[in-house]
Amino acid sequence: MDTTLTDRLTKIWSDSPGLHGWLSTTDHKKIGKRYLVTAFVFLLIGGVEALLMRTQLAGPNLDVLSPEAYNQIMTMHGTTMIFWYAQPILSGFGNYLVPMLIGTRDTALPRLNAFTYWTFLLSGVLLYIAPFMGMAPRGGGSTMCRSRTISIRPAYI
Repeated sequence: MDTTLTDRLTKIWSDSPGLHGWLSTTDHKKIGKRYLVTAFVFLLIGGVEALLMRTQLAGPNLDVLSPEAYNQIMTMHGTTMIFWYAQPILSGFGNYLVPMLIGTRDTALPRLNAFTYWTFLLSGVLLYIAPFMGMAPRGGGSTMCRSRTISIRPAYI
């Protein structure tokens, strides 16, 4: 391969310098690292939510959380751990490792890959802005389909 061709391709494939380059990168390794770091941050947030719930349940009649706040924390904890931790961890390792394992330079659709990270981040930010706007999800354990469709009636009524 010609040296000038190599230099031209390196220039084309490299990221722009500065903030613009950092925000607009399509490098699968950088996107994979972002997924992993962001998912770890959401793991820490979910851990704090779990700690709040366990503190409420540590003894009888504790007033750490109101029933409404408990349902909100429980819903956000479950949602965070599945959609903002477990799935993105897999995406992060997949983005980082799979192109290297199969011997490609990048993913098949690098811009779409970058877009999915930014939508993931935005959705997590919106989830955690919602409680400050009075719109936190509060389904508690009843957000599971089976629990919502079965009518539970105590026998003593």
